[in-house]
Amino acid sequence: MRTIEQLCRDALHVISPLAATQLAPAALDVLRTKAPRLVKKAETLDFRTLTPVPGGLFDYKVFGPGTVIDAPALADDEPIGPRKTQFARLELTLPIVHPLLVDALPDEVAERAGWDRGRFARWRRAEEEPYTALVEALEAAGHDALVMRALAVLPPDLRPLARLDDDRWATSPLNELYRRVISTNERIAKLVEQNAPPPIIGVERMRLASAVLHLAMNERCAEPVRDGQGQALTSLIGSCGGSTGLDQGIAALDRRRADRTADAPTGRLYRVESVVLALGFELRDNA
Repeated sequence: MRTIEQLCRDALHVISPLAATQLAPAALDVLRTKAPRLVKKAETLDFRTLTPVPGGLFDYKVFGPGTVIDAPALADDEPIGPRKTQFARLELTLPIVHPLLVDALPDEVAERAGWDRGRFARWRRAEEEPYTALVEALEAAGHDALVMRALAVLPPDLRPLARLDDDRWATSPLNELYRRVISTNERIAKLVEQNAPPPIIGVERMRLASAVLHLAMNERCAEPVRDGQGQALTSLIGSCGGSTGLDQGIAALDRRRADRTADAPTGRLYRVESVVLALGFELRDNA
């Protein structure tokens, strides 16, 4: 059985050697420390007043006083100063199995749950096996690191809105993908409140996992979410230049830690490090 680090590397297609760090699922306490406040609404702006929706994706009370709706793009190779924005998080109404691991390494996930391929396949098709069965099996086997209970939401400066010529605002692809995740999580909360049958809730948990997967790697999904022109929306991994760009960025972050570099990170490395957490992972220093 491969190590958790190997699973994380394979899920993110990281092939570069890492000397000072290792990839791991983001621990819940780490995520809550780095993303202390909650996103509660899927909206960005109130388009009647053109002000951020309270509790939404651009609320400065959630993301910090430096929140700017149309923050300029960060230059990849230029150092950035201290940020006045921070991560927020979405607490999932019910936990899901980490979608990137399920997508990339289904056999490994099934093995850790003590399931055979047939049972896992029935679970993925929502046939007979309730969604919660896999969550409970992983937790009982001591593999709760593969279970996702909260999602870090990127700071607004990494997903700004764009002002159009007629003074309207255009949402960014990442905001639209986040909207789908948050809206699905809200539906699950309502179903739980209404005591909906477990199979119905299970289907929505599958949809939530799918929405998180599209947020992570929409361009690689079999049925990507598309814009009005038919183009696949840019995902978290896509915003780093795809899997290759993410791999190179993680390797560069590893070298910084190995060299104990104190210089300010570049815009590119700030984005990559932020995306790693938003994907549900963290770079831990080697002991």
